[in-house]
Amino acid sequence: MASLTIEQLVLLVVEPSSTQQHLMKKLCSELKVTQLDFVTTGVDAINCIHRTQPDVIISSLYLEDMSSDILLKRLREDEGRDHIPFILVSSETRFERLDPLRQAGVAAILRKPFSREDLSNSLEHALMLLQQDEIELENFDAADLRVLIVDDSPLARKHIRHLLHDMGMRHFQEADNGLSAIELLTMTEFDLVVTDLNMPAMDGDELVRHIRNSARSFVPILMVTSEQNQARLAAVQQAGVSAICDKPFEPTALRNALRQMLNHD
Repeated sequence: MASLTIEQLVLLVVEPSSTQQHLMKKLCSELKVTQLDFVTTGVDAINCIHRTQPDVIISSLYLEDMSSDILLKRLREDEGRDHIPFILVSSETRFERLDPLRQAGVAAILRKPFSREDLSNSLEHALMLLQQDEIELENFDAADLRVLIVDDSPLARKHIRHLLHDMGMRHFQEADNGLSAIELLTMTEFDLVVTDLNMPAMDGDELVRHIRNSARSFVPILMVTSEQNQARLAAVQQAGVSAICDKPFEPTALRNALRQMLNHD
């Protein structure tokens, strides 16, 4: 989808409030986005996605028939449509309510009340996800990189794999916690480890410490997490993680972090 612009995007807005629909129409008009459909329920959204396959989905958190995390989960499980960027619109701030959406790969969270600039920034993030180019590295060919993805959420692993695949990476193995990752690390050499922080059995902090004290201590480790506790994040940095990226991913930040890690001699 080369050279696509915000004005060319086809949007599906899932919003039960007529007031919020009116606001979205107004802001989209100001951004010159004219191709947009509105539905009010999750079921109608799923039917519309299968009928028209929009470029981007913008959804309220609470719908009449399901919450948006259920809608996003169904989208991520739908082969052929699992790549569509999903923007959440909500005033919700509770970690436990937003974390399932972050784990499933929400493209951006548009917090109410939002402005035209906020909407534009969220659509720019979605656009970058739609138009990923192969990452250029000094010391590696992206297609040759051996990547280990560690996350207890299957949807999060799938989303990370999709993003890295769009950057040109092709060789992936997966683990659902740190202990499973260690088993794979003892049998296989990897060029990059991408891990979550909060996992059962062995979390990302323990995994980083184990790797840094092993024979493969040199392996670059990217932590992707929705963790907000600065003390925990500082402990992970002290353990020797190469870089930390927040969920949801900011595409440019993710690409820059990978370049910095993998171009380091």
